[in-house]
Amino acid sequence: MDRILFIVSRKIWPINAGGPARTLSLLRYLHEQGFHIDLVSTDFGQEYARHLKPYCDSYWPLAGSSSETAPSSTPSVLDDQLSFLERMRYPELDGYAGIVAAQTKPLVAVSDYVHCARALDKLPAQTLKVIDTHDVQYMRAPNARAAGGNLDNRHCTRSEETAELARADLLLAIQNAEGSLLREMCPEKDILVISHGCPIKSSQVGRVDPYKILFVGSLYDPNVLGITSFLDEVWADMCHALPSIKLTVCGSVCDAINKSKYCKLECLGIVDDLEPHYREAAIVITPIPYGTGLKIKAAEAIAHGKCLISTEAGVYGLEDPPCIVEPIKRMGGHILHILANPSVRKSWEIRAEQYAAHFFSLHKAFGPLVSYIKNFKIKLLNGRTDVG
Repeated sequence: MDRILFIVSRKIWPINAGGPARTLSLLRYLHEQGFHIDLVSTDFGQEYARHLKPYCDSYWPLAGSSSETAPSSTPSVLDDQLSFLERMRYPELDGYAGIVAAQTKPLVAVSDYVHCARALDKLPAQTLKVIDTHDVQYMRAPNARAAGGNLDNRHCTRSEETAELARADLLLAIQNAEGSLLREMCPEKDILVISHGCPIKSSQVGRVDPYKILFVGSLYDPNVLGITSFLDEVWADMCHALPSIKLTVCGSVCDAINKSKYCKLECLGIVDDLEPHYREAAIVITPIPYGTGLKIKAAEAIAHGKCLISTEAGVYGLEDPPCIVEPIKRMGGHILHILANPSVRKSWEIRAEQYAAHFFSLHKAFGPLVSYIKNFKIKLLNGRTDVG
């Protein structure tokens, strides 16, 4: 059985952001396609390891590591002058990945984000080296500043990121625009656009609360700015117009919300399973002011067959998404109209299900990567050293 080595420095369970959702979805798909998945990771404990069993065949935690020793995106006093990529390097995990690869002899190795790219230097020459970029890192801080946000702790330069990307044979872009950008940055590398894949759910299954609005987000600047703007600018008027309305917020973004300030608000924090919340929601919102990559929360709302109301940035990376796109200040009227007209909501749900079946099925999203790997193996068996 061909083996794929995944190198992951961050916590990917429970799913508290779009990145872990993508990584686990990709792991599960490759596992189901018959690959033996070896997961090299920071050691986050036995409970964490237990929950990863459906996604990998062999789990290789780095001895002596923990959430305290792993790199953090938040700079400390000692390293606040370092770039984001410099702070996120994990030399111990890089070296350990090389040790595991010497034992497992993987056909493919995947660096989860560019952060772990230096681990690829430790692997056998014949291994196909891949970086799943998730997004283009150097764009994050300037995009935030342009929208009035602050992601200065994610600052890195284009040349710095390009040097890290050059360690791979194959780069995975999460959407077309970033695929084009990666081709400019690394013209000598193969680029595959691998969108997000997730199970497609029918909105017709289960009971829908006709007055429930849902927002899902991690503790990340655009999520914080977006949901607080929504609450401050439109929520009070909506509660006054429709007293039965309610807003449920899931994810670590809840830590940044002043819960006592707002009516009809339920903040649940990180939950083990988002399924029941998607199932019950009449409408999902993504009031995001800016972003890069692909908005996984929007993709998953559509994949659950939900009526989605979003800002333009909240559906960034999606082609002609089946949703209502408006600035935050204009969302309230659309929400109230849809809650008062279930047939309108259902028409959006049908469009979401059709769109999801075309764009977000696991095979549609991740199948091109499997084809690339199979082609690489044929070339390897024929004695060719080129990739692609």
